[in-house]
Amino acid sequence: MKRGKHMSKLYLSWFMILLLPLSLFGEVRCNKVYSEFSAIEELCPYNEGLAAFKIRDQWGFVDTSGKIVVEPTYDDVRDFSSGLAAVIIDEKYGFIDKSGSLVIPMQYTSVESFSEGLAVVEVEGKYGYIDATNRLIIPAIYERAQPFMNGVAVVEDEAKRTLLIEKSGKTIKTFDSNVSLDGWNQDFGHYVATVKYPPFLINVDGRRMEFPYEADNNPTYSEGVLIVNKYINNESLYGIMDLNEKWLVEPRFVELEAYSSGLAIATIEDKSETHNRKSGLIDKGGKFVVAPIYDRLERSDQGTYFGHQTSPEEKTDVLDAAGKLLFSTKCGIYPSATEGNWKTYPGCEGDSGIWVMHLGGKPQHLSITEPEISQVGDYLLLSKKKDQEYTGGYDANETFVLLDPHGIVLSSEDSDVQGKYNWVRLITSKGEQANANPYLLPAAIIIKDYEQIAILTQDHKILTQKEWNYESELLDYSYNSSGEALEGPFIMKAGEVWGAVDGQGRWVIQPDFERLTLFRHGLAFATFHDEEVIVDNSGRIIPFPPGRSYRRIAPFLITGMDESENSVLYRVTEGKLEKLSLPSGVILGEHIEQGLITAQIDEKWGLLDTRDGQWTLAPAYSTEPEPLLQGAHLIGWKSKVLVQLEKSSIELKGLISPLGKELIKPQFSDIVIDYQKGELLRTTKGSQNEGLIDINGKEILPNIHDTISYTDHGWYLANRKEEKGLINTRGEWTVAPGPYWFSQLDKRPYSREENNDEKVQHVHVDGMISTKEKPQPMADDQPSYWWFVIEGTYDDKQTVFYGFDWKERLRLEGEATDEFSEGWIVLNTGEKKRGFPTALANSAGKVVGPLPYEEIKPMHNGLFRVKKSIPDKQKKGGDEYKESSVYGFINSSGKVAIPSKFEAADDFSEERAIVLLQGNLGVIDKSGNLLLHSGWHCGEDPILLDGKGKIIWPKNVKPGC
Repeated sequence: MKRGKHMSKLYLSWFMILLLPLSLFGEVRCNKVYSEFSAIEELCPYNEGLAAFKIRDQWGFVDTSGKIVVEPTYDDVRDFSSGLAAVIIDEKYGFIDKSGSLVIPMQYTSVESFSEGLAVVEVEGKYGYIDATNRLIIPAIYERAQPFMNGVAVVEDEAKRTLLIEKSGKTIKTFDSNVSLDGWNQDFGHYVATVKYPPFLINVDGRRMEFPYEADNNPTYSEGVLIVNKYINNESLYGIMDLNEKWLVEPRFVELEAYSSGLAIATIEDKSETHNRKSGLIDKGGKFVVAPIYDRLERSDQGTYFGHQTSPEEKTDVLDAAGKLLFSTKCGIYPSATEGNWKTYPGCEGDSGIWVMHLGGKPQHLSITEPEISQVGDYLLLSKKKDQEYTGGYDANETFVLLDPHGIVLSSEDSDVQGKYNWVRLITSKGEQANANPYLLPAAIIIKDYEQIAILTQDHKILTQKEWNYESELLDYSYNSSGEALEGPFIMKAGEVWGAVDGQGRWVIQPDFERLTLFRHGLAFATFHDEEVIVDNSGRIIPFPPGRSYRRIAPFLITGMDESENSVLYRVTEGKLEKLSLPSGVILGEHIEQGLITAQIDEKWGLLDTRDGQWTLAPAYSTEPEPLLQGAHLIGWKSKVLVQLEKSSIELKGLISPLGKELIKPQFSDIVIDYQKGELLRTTKGSQNEGLIDINGKEILPNIHDTISYTDHGWYLANRKEEKGLINTRGEWTVAPGPYWFSQLDKRPYSREENNDEKVQHVHVDGMISTKEKPQPMADDQPSYWWFVIEGTYDDKQTVFYGFDWKERLRLEGEATDEFSEGWIVLNTGEKKRGFPTALANSAGKVVGPLPYEEIKPMHNGLFRVKKSIPDKQKKGGDEYKESSVYGFINSSGKVAIPSKFEAADDFSEERAIVLLQGNLGVIDKSGNLLLHSGWHCGEDPILLDGKGKIIWPKNVKPGC
């Protein structure tokens, strides 16, 4: 590696140092300490008295005195272990001893370091174990192998099963193929074992089916068969299996989508063609019903298919659900633009107009281009403003076509419309009363210049009266911006007063009102002779009750606040108001379904029966219940309570029947309807623990699954969460599989496991479980096994240490930054402004400090690594790249052991530490003596120097430049 001529000094000047995160430099393997400008590219911590280093892209080793014992001649090396180190040249591995002698030839394609006298080697794609004499002790018969530890090793056989073996090669235990062990057993002699469960299907009728293990990826269930992915000759192919794992169609498709109505999109590959992938439709026997002629074949949400071809000419075929050709177009692939009873297929440049098709009908082509599309029931309206100027603030005339299943009902070219009306809008109707009396509303409204109005009856007649006037309120029949129930009769303004007509234009309610709202739930609010009144859909006038904020909530039912600000509920019957008796102090909520309304009293929610005003479900919930609806069908109610945990609060949900009976107390983080008919409900505990219950609250699947999703025909696909347990070196479970992480077993012989409810338990490697409610003792209670919590306020924190048995061991002022190490711990004191932000403490409670260091790292080899900010007065002016901190080491008394003078430093290991000084990596001892350093000779060539600055590598360096 060369450096520019401007770097003429032996060492980089102070301001040229640049420290950046290791991740930016890709292949940095072992250094926490790094500089882009260091002559030593990498310098690893010592292991068995030697440290690996990289210079000029080659690796070697130095001893603890800084002497080179293995010249940098290797492409890569591993640390010494059992007196030997793996080395690599030209992608072949061998082993050297500490003198640098090659004791095992460079003959292996991959190896692991020696451990307990044996090393893993790869021989012809299989793995076995050699000893230090290169004798193959355990044959290379395994797919994978890990180093020996505590007398055993983990391997994998051809059947992809995990095995535990001893040093003779004898198998101790063979595990099921869904059980895997981490490669190293922990310091406490146990392996973390992971149990993975295959996905399975469960039906609403209780049938259950496991997925086959033969699949390389999870199969897809679709209409009674499995779409299975397998790798054959390194090619990913798809085939079809039945539920008994029998191949119906051998894997031969490069892509295969889920079935719909018995057909699936399948893609094959013809390697002789330039565009070598073609798609068609196959049946469940794998036979092409639609030949694979399409470059792209897609299924729309409405069940039709779009097949796109680029040759011999570009076109798109539109196919029905059975694969029958409906029509062809020169347009590219596009989705259907509408939902409901109509499908629409807009045209494009070169193929204008639009194709439309009613469900079960034949496609029709219309010349109107790029229209706005709306539909209500069996009606479809296509409309577009004409390209013409207009004045007076009115919309331009519209070109429109209105269709029903029998054909065109009305168009802007009809003589009854042309020149008489500008535009037409369909009427959106919904709600119980609209369904009960559909002929109280017309099919559409037709408008001229926002002044004249006509209606289109359900039998397609245009009706109008001279006295009818247009008002903007009428547009809500089309847009229904409130989203509430919308129904007839149809309100109409005649002169300055309002009334209502039926779908045939006959006055149902005479025009006698100064104001009249749209009818909802059989009622309208009106002004009659300057008095606020209620009008029912037969025209009866009811005086408005005293109070405010009244709203229509259900058929002939209104609620509001009386003059005393209490909730009131009225039923309208035969033109009269009936006030229902409500419990004192009740406040009605927003949700009402099947005669039950949410209500609260004393900040607790329940359900009231609107028929008698009495509690159906007594108030017991902290949050308003929510109806579970499948369309307009009530499945039940979701109850909610707010639960305060130790660190936060969560909202839990339960299940209430449609009649108001509690089926499941609140215990889930969510409940959702997961099937189009609402047979089963999907429940979640915590962030992602899914289960299934039926609508009666019976558990179908417990909450131990990653995902549960509906497929088809009553089948749900469930993926159970993997579980972890502990296995000892005899292959025995000491902790049965469960929802554990085991993330701290490198520090202590137990793991702190927290569930979704913030409940913590301690799981010991021997299977003992200790909880706050049921604490258990542990024989070995050294400080490094303690755990801690931070208590107090921001400015006044305490660290409290506990043992396995949850009993307090130690309480210290300040905030601990890590666990105990060599009997000592580091604290943040909160006194940063005073320049004393840190302190030390031992397990007996002795505190040293506060100390003037910005950061202190845990003790290693009897010393703490410290970071200290450089005072402004010591900074050199203009040093833009100068570091603001330096590193050194202190002892347990807080006294300086090695002054802070390094730009970066690592912890001590084997009495040596890696440091960065003047931009170059080096090695120091515990007295701070520099034993090895690096630099650039004449600013160009990397060199190594001893502690006195003498060049020790390369040996042929000439003095001077």
